Amino acid sequence: MKVSSKLRASLVVLLSTIGTAAALLPEDWIEQRFGLSPDGGNGLAEFLWVAAPFILAAVLALSLLRDHYRAAARL
Repeated sequence: MKVSSKLRASLVVLLSTIGTAAALLPEDWIEQRFGLSPDGGNGLAEFLWVAAPFILAAVLALSLLRDHYRAAARL
């Protein structure tokens, strides 16, 4: 299934915004909000909430670049 470039670009912006917003939260927000510690208090779970959207955004951005270069090579 081919996803449009506009949709992928919108997702890059959305995921980058989510990652930035997550980075602004306190480092122990899961423990504060839910009263549980899924990572034993070392901050890994909170780090993943920041890293995962940025990784997904980077993958989508790279796929956009790949398609752009492929289209330019066909000219």
